[in-house]
Amino acid sequence: MPLDEEVAVVESSNSGGGASGAPEQGAASSKVTRRSVASGQESTGVSPSSGAPPSVPEVGFLTGSADPIRHWVGEHPECLESGLILEDPGRRSQRGSFDLEEAGAFDWMARSGAGDWVAIFVRSGRSGPSLVSEALQAVGWMRKHLCQGKEGARAIVLLDGIPEDLGYAASAVGEMVSFRTWRVAVTFEALNI
Repeated sequence: MPLDEEVAVVESSNSGGGASGAPEQGAASSKVTRRSVASGQESTGVSPSSGAPPSVPEVGFLTGSADPIRHWVGEHPECLESGLILEDPGRRSQRGSFDLEEAGAFDWMARSGAGDWVAIFVRSGRSGPSLVSEALQAVGWMRKHLCQGKEGARAIVLLDGIPEDLGYAASAVGEMVSFRTWRVAVTFEALNI
């Protein structure tokens, strides 16, 4: 049965509000829908052109685990930002050898369409200000070991909700670290058997 998955990524403005976990007014949002076929069988049910909302193919999306989102972002980095491409920083260092573990616990490293380095973090649960520290560590590491000339470095932190204690720390880092959250939609469809 074919299933659609849609993950909407909402970017917060880092401007104080948004601690409730709801997207702020004017927050940027991007959506990517992907078709997959479960059990190798085609569906005879509702067609994708019927206007029905997409379904989530894996229950893992509903458990609160960041792993399915982390995997999905690894397959579709462009959903976060147009032109974003995953990179292996170990193959790109122009300044000799380095210890990648010093960069911190990022999930993905990427290059933007403008050529800047971007560390991507996917987290669930309430981590608060420690996320800002982790993101800044990765940004500093990228600046020291990867950036050349006018290349920039920044981080994108994906959260399953906005921790209340994140507000002040997030507002202090401005454009260097952006915080985003995801939403998952589930629909139920009748089967024509």
